[in-house]
Amino acid sequence: SKCLSVNFGWSETCGRRPDMQDSMCILPAFQKVPWNHLAAIFDGHSGNHTSLYAGKRFPVILAGFLNSDTPEAAMKQTFRSLHSEINERKNEDGSAALAVLLLGTKLIIGNSGDSRCVLSHKGTAIDMSCDHKPEKEQEYRRIKASGGFVTDAGRVDGELALARAIGDLKFQPHITWEPDILVRVLSPDDEFLIMACDGVWD
Repeated sequence: SKCLSVNFGWSETCGRRPDMQDSMCILPAFQKVPWNHLAAIFDGHSGNHTSLYAGKRFPVILAGFLNSDTPEAAMKQTFRSLHSEINERKNEDGSAALAVLLLGTKLIIGNSGDSRCVLSHKGTAIDMSCDHKPEKEQEYRRIKASGGFVTDAGRVDGELALARAIGDLKFQPHITWEPDILVRVLSPDDEFLIMACDGVWD
C-alpha cells in the first residue's frame, strides 16, 4: 500500500541561550498527497535569521523541484537554492539543516551540519545521517584545500564548530551547503524516526 500510518510529535526549548535560534517545519500530506510527508529542522547559530527563513522557504522550494526532478535531486537542489537565497539576503548567521521527506514508503533524507536523524529498526538505533564536524578527515581536508583552517578545538577559522551549513557568508567557501542524501525504503520493522539538533544528542 502507498499509505503508511504516520504520527508526528515535536518539542522545542530555548535551553541556555538568551533567544531561540532554531526552527522547524512539519507538513503531513505534503503537497496535499495523503502518503507524502515532510519534516525539517534548522539549528541556527550566531542568530536566527537564516533558520527562520529556512523553515518557511524550504518546503516551498522543495515542492517546486519535485515537479521536475527525482526526489533525491530535488532534495539536493533545494539545499543549493535555499543557500543561494540566503546569500543574496547577506545574512551573517547560518544554520545546520536536516530534512526528511517520506513519499509512500520511500524515505529521502538530506543533511548539512550536525543535527542528527536516527531510525529505530526492530528496537535497534540506526544512524540515518552523518555529523559534519570540522575535525573529520574528509571535512578537514576540504576546509584546508579551500584556504581555511581548523583549530585543535575543532572550529573552522577558529569560530564555527561545524563543517557544513546553509548561510554563514563569512565562512565561505571553507564550509559548504552540500548535503549528504540518504534513501531508504521503509519496512514494517522500521518503528520510528527521531530528528534533533546537536544539543539534544550531546
